[in-house]
This record gives sequence, structure tokens and C-alpha cells, in this order.
Amino acid sequence: MLVTKKYVIVFLLLLSGLNYILGQNVSTDSEADIITKNNFYVSAGSSLIFSAFTVVYERNIISRPLSEWNIRGGWGMNAPLWGIVMHHYLVDLCYISGKSNHHFEACFGVTMFFDQSYFKYYKNDPDLYEPFSYFTDWYPSAYLGYRYKKPGGKFLFRVGLGWPEQFGVGVGFCI
Repeated sequence: MLVTKKYVIVFLLLLSGLNYILGQNVSTDSEADIITKNNFYVSAGSSLIFSAFTVVYERNIISRPLSEWNIRGGWGMNAPLWGIVMHHYLVDLCYISGKSNHHFEACFGVTMFFDQSYFKYYKNDPDLYEPFSYFTDWYPSAYLGYRYKKPGGKFLFRVGLGWPEQFGVGVGFCI
């Protein structure tokens, strides 16, 4: 009976120690648990006939262990090869998935183009000028790409293909 009590006590001590050892992988305040809610970045891109740059603010709205949903809004400028400079405004919903530092990114939404050449031409003619009728167009926007962002880190790098960014590269920071 005394031998059995010793085995039970040793077994319970080992079991409690094992629980402590396994608990070493569980973190409550590590960088991996910190979710950056706000991202700011500048993205520039080009194709053979069209170039663009965009300044973007992105906000995390849903976070899962291996994915997140963000909403982003941005302003930028576009210049086709023929020289008409246009502003664009975009609003997108983004899905980001991946482990560790490497992520897949897919965004979709709408973009409004503001053509400055039409605005400058029509703004002084009251018979022709109708706000937002001649110089704005709405287009769908989409983006597929790779995102480097360390969980809890402050640096953001992205590269991908989309509209209005074309083949684009972006850098930014996270808060």
C-alpha cells in the first residue's frame, strides 16, 4: 500500500510538471497575439500604358487565427500614357490569409476616377458644367497579391496585381 501511494504521488508530480512544460508554448502577451488594427501604406504601380500611385488607410474589422478581413480607403493619381492625369478614390474589402510573416491578399471594391482635364474644360461653361457628370467614372477595383507583415510588427510590404494599381509594390507601417 505504501509503495502504491509513492507511485501515485510521483505520477501526480510528473503530471503537474508536464502540464507546466506544455504550457510554455502558450503565450498571452507575445507579439504573435498582438493584432495591428491600422495599416498605412503607399502603393505604386504601372503597366505599359498606365501608371498609378495610391495612399491607403486600412482598418482591421474581423480577425481569425489564420486570416483577417480589412476595409481600406485610399486616394491616388493615375496617368495614362497619353498624359491625362486623374485622381482616384477607392474603397475595398480585403481578405488576408497566411501564417507567420507571409500572407495572401485579395481585395475587391469600387474606384471613382476624377478626370481633371474635363473638369478644367467644363467648369467655366454653365451650360455644359454638371458636377460629377463629365469627369467621374465608377469602376470595380480588385487586387491579388503577396503581403509581408510580421504578426505584431510595424512594417508592411506588398506586391501584386490589380486595378487601379496595375502591377504594384507598396510599403507602409502598422499601428
